[in-house]
Amino acid sequence: MMDACRLTAFFGGVGIWLLVALAAVAGDKQRAYEQELVERSFETLSMRPDPKPEGKIIEDIIVLRHPIVEKTDPWPDFLNVFHVVTREHIIRQELLFHVGSRFDGERIAESARNLRDFPMVFSIVRIMAASGSSPDRVKVVIITKDLWSIRINSDFNFGGGVLNYLSFMPTEQNFLGYNQQVGLITRFDRDTFYLAQFYQVPRLFGSRLSLVESLGLRTNHRKEEVEGATGSLYLGKPLYSVLSKWAFSVKGSFDLGTERKYRENGIDQVVITDGVQEWPIDYIYDYKSLDAQAVVARSFGLKWKTNVSFGYSIFSRKYSLNKDFPVVPEPVEQAFIDYALPVDDQAGSLVASVSFYEATYRRFMNIQTYGLTEDYRFGPRATLEASWSNRVFGFDQEFVKLYLDLGYQWLLGGNILSLGAALSARWQPDHGLKDASSEWINQVAQFQLYNITPELFGIGRLCTRLLYAYSQYSLSRSLFYLGGNNTLRGFASNYLSGPRLLNVNVEFRSLPLVLYTMHFGFVVFYDGGSAYGFTNANDFAYRQSVGFGIRGLFPQFDRGTVRLDVGVPVGAGFRSDRIIEWFTLAYLQAF
Repeated sequence: MMDACRLTAFFGGVGIWLLVALAAVAGDKQRAYEQELVERSFETLSMRPDPKPEGKIIEDIIVLRHPIVEKTDPWPDFLNVFHVVTREHIIRQELLFHVGSRFDGERIAESARNLRDFPMVFSIVRIMAASGSSPDRVKVVIITKDLWSIRINSDFNFGGGVLNYLSFMPTEQNFLGYNQQVGLITRFDRDTFYLAQFYQVPRLFGSRLSLVESLGLRTNHRKEEVEGATGSLYLGKPLYSVLSKWAFSVKGSFDLGTERKYRENGIDQVVITDGVQEWPIDYIYDYKSLDAQAVVARSFGLKWKTNVSFGYSIFSRKYSLNKDFPVVPEPVEQAFIDYALPVDDQAGSLVASVSFYEATYRRFMNIQTYGLTEDYRFGPRATLEASWSNRVFGFDQEFVKLYLDLGYQWLLGGNILSLGAALSARWQPDHGLKDASSEWINQVAQFQLYNITPELFGIGRLCTRLLYAYSQYSLSRSLFYLGGNNTLRGFASNYLSGPRLLNVNVEFRSLPLVLYTMHFGFVVFYDGGSAYGFTNANDFAYRQSVGFGIRGLFPQFDRGTVRLDVGVPVGAGFRSDRIIEWFTLAYLQAF
């Protein structure tokens, strides 16, 4: 315990010192990256911004496209030779205004959000008003800066002393400047290697139709054998704007493979007793999953949005013992099937939903990323979904499933506060779950509080999250895991598991230090919580850790941060002989 206290004090002191040092040198550079680009753009065009453009007639629309590397960037200019800048007509087709229309701030902002939603195409999108030829006219300037589109798109997670997964997705994110994505998906985890190809066209033949297809193969790299395959196809027209009224989608997918539930350095185990001895069995099983769905949606309102959808879905989930299932007595095998193996689930359903939200957005920086614009929506949200499964619609199961999601996000003097709750359950009297005492199965509940402060003392933001999740009578035997890679940093991966979860996270995120447009920051954090069950053997056991971390962002090449965290367990669970478990290396912020 003394070692934990000393280490905690040491790391805490280092983190605070780094934050103070950062505040002394960062100055105003955290906001400079985008603003400098905007100022240079207006100088290039010999224009000046119009401070009050609302309602004026748009007499011209000018698109200014910046390459990934400019003179102010610390990278060689020849890299631009290998990158095709997004074509001008691709940018223009996302605009919700035109020459001759009046300047509408809401449509301008939504056009910018649509462009920023392009998958890894732009690092910066700003739409500004410039003075026109007369006081009642304006020119609209669209300023974009491309991201490097020939990408590895790596994703990785090393936490709790274990490489949980390593993924590389070599992709052309902006094929020939047309905002189309083509590439491979590779993922290496503890036992398997996954390889897939994909192709995505957000605007098929210039229309609002979107097409996505993928096909992949999964192999076991330990046994050097094929273990499964995946495939998917999607065609649809999304609600691309608050002005959109109709949308539809048709999609299908399949996934065949082997599921392994990991805990700490190995496979999680199910311990079954036959009254004479205990039988620990690795939590591994095979599955086959098929899905198909067709949905039509209608949208109402502008600021206060109501979306209604109706459709048909069919799915099949089948589970079986893995071929390497150990030789055990027949009652032990049957107990694993009855209480650990997910239950087969097949149904055809009519589905309907209604969702409501306020379309009020604000722009921020330095929350999930550094120096780049982030869009947040405020106000209420509510979604109610219902599905009715009947033999008439396919397969033999009959049930009613309900899902409710409620939330509200406030902006209080620069402070962002979000509250949310989601509940779902399925009424099915003949469900077949041997350990369920209710006709309501697949019960899931989640409650979350999330708060982001304004910039404090000019050095950073305090981010806080409280999460509670609950699952009972689950056909899929779903469990929550906590530890290592999932916001209980400092502990072994999936150190705790159970159908209930409590997680508390407090993290102070510094503003970035900008060095030749490269952004670096620091965090100091506290993680706590427990994943637990309904029995004394798996009762609530609170664990906690403190630590600090480093964040990095290279805005020419990515929008998300790379993080390195060092978490030190405090109290129960502290293991000084497993320091490697304290480190987490991953992509994107922890929460």
